[in-house]
Amino acid sequence: MSLVKPNCRTVFIAMLFLPVSFFSRAGDTGFNDGKKTVQIIDSLFALSVSNISINNEIALLYAEKGKELLYEIEYTQGEQKYFLIKAQIAYYDDRYLDALAYLDSLGRILSPDIITPDLGNYYSQKALVNTYLGYHEIAIEMNLKAISVYEELSDFSGISNSYNCIGKIYLNQGNMELAERYFNRALSMNQKTSDKKALGIILINKGNLKIAQDSLDAAMELFSNAYDLYLELGDLRRIALSLYNIAKIQSEEGKYSDAISSLDESLNIYRKLNEKYGQAMVLNQKSLVYRKSGVYNFAIQYGEEAYSILTQINSLSLQTEVLLQLFKAYKAIGDYSKALYFFETYHATKTELESKNSAKRIAEIEYQAQLTANEKNIQLLNQRNRAKTLQVYILIALFGIILLSTFGFILVLRLKNKNLWQKQEILKKKNHLIDLENKMFEKDKKMLENDLELKNKELASRALALIQLNETLKNISVKMNEFSSDSHSEKKQIKAILHDIQLVTHNNIWEEFDLAFSNVHNRFYEKLFEICPNLSATEIKIAALLKLNLSTKEIAAISFKSESSIKTTRHRLRQKLNIGESDNLVAFLLKL
Repeated sequence: MSLVKPNCRTVFIAMLFLPVSFFSRAGDTGFNDGKKTVQIIDSLFALSVSNISINNEIALLYAEKGKELLYEIEYTQGEQKYFLIKAQIAYYDDRYLDALAYLDSLGRILSPDIITPDLGNYYSQKALVNTYLGYHEIAIEMNLKAISVYEELSDFSGISNSYNCIGKIYLNQGNMELAERYFNRALSMNQKTSDKKALGIILINKGNLKIAQDSLDAAMELFSNAYDLYLELGDLRRIALSLYNIAKIQSEEGKYSDAISSLDESLNIYRKLNEKYGQAMVLNQKSLVYRKSGVYNFAIQYGEEAYSILTQINSLSLQTEVLLQLFKAYKAIGDYSKALYFFETYHATKTELESKNSAKRIAEIEYQAQLTANEKNIQLLNQRNRAKTLQVYILIALFGIILLSTFGFILVLRLKNKNLWQKQEILKKKNHLIDLENKMFEKDKKMLENDLELKNKELASRALALIQLNETLKNISVKMNEFSSDSHSEKKQIKAILHDIQLVTHNNIWEEFDLAFSNVHNRFYEKLFEICPNLSATEIKIAALLKLNLSTKEIAAISFKSESSIKTTRHRLRQKLNIGESDNLVAFLLKL
């Protein structure tokens, strides 16, 4: 356990230095003052993070100042950052249960159903704290959950770190095969990123694995590569850790002076960083090297210095190693009194450590049971929440369907009403047009009837003119006949003149009459010929005069024929037109 904390702490710090967007997205307050407050909170939290592990009291002071400002605004990301910082401070103060409590508070804010970087970070940090508490099964489970989240997000750096932490757990448990498998997975994922710090941690962990497998040359190569990498990055803490690991290999190979040189360089860096755990770790290794090289006074000196530091911090595991070194050193120089004291202290400390480890294992079992129960409760609550959410969505969907259906029904009704109204308007317009057309038709019909009546009157006038002309000619003829003249030639000449006048006048008037009649009754003659094609000219003329509803006497006067001749012609017309005796000839002709 003494090697876990220095190797994995960078993972914890790296996850606290999230992108600025994670910590700076405040709720939409709509006011500049709110934005300024968020900026101040972020600045205070950044100062807190920069002091963690260096001066936790100052770090805590900045964190609490930031928390005071959180009461003024609603800033969920700020609350998350606060709990992360508190967990980090508790972690470096070896208050692991407090760190878990702060992470549990963070877990209540986060939703396990929403895959976010925050959720992956939460699982990773919880795994780290459980690792130091010795709750290895829980730590592995948390790391696997973190990997599941990071895979969804395609976060190869997060996947690599989680694999590395699982490998470290298996290494501490002595399961070399699984440790190597997860270190290789971590290395494979890291190659997809540019995270050199994480790469250095993987190299150091693989180096410790090689030591456990007695492959010192391979371990030295891995530690040297890590040292070169951190030297390039300027990471003092990781440089010191790499030198410490190199010194272990040098000590195993019997290169004690080289080991002491590496350890001195590492110790100077840890002292500059005020890293007490690192100082104690290096001093204990120096004590071991001096004891192996037979320089017992230095072994005792550095061992007691390491023990003095460890009494200020809570690390029973490293204390047992230091006490064992002091016991062996005093025993080697023959100071059995001191040797007995340190052996008894070692035994008491080891017993306490084993007791705590047993308590941890019991607590892990209890915690695992509680965690399982809590997870079941959470799953049950999530199922209920999902069921309620589903019900709400169903109700919203049903309401939406009803609303859309109602809206659609109203829209269809409006469209139907609109179409009906439009059809009614169109029908009204059509009816109006029909009325107008009927009126126009009636007007035209009336005009045609008036024209026809006028034409018929005109024809009747022309017929009357013919009658008057015939009467006039008759009177002239009578008077001419009464004109006394003994000359036979003169009388003959007068009769010839009267005949010519009668003929010319009659022909002209008849031609005008026939032309006018054809214009008025343009298809009369055509219809007559359709009924009877063999009508004579005289019969056609008589039929035309009959259509004008003239009497036999009037027709006789017009045509210079006798009434008996007209009657005969009428009889022939009746026969040719197939008109019975009971039918009226004039009525028949009027219909044509």
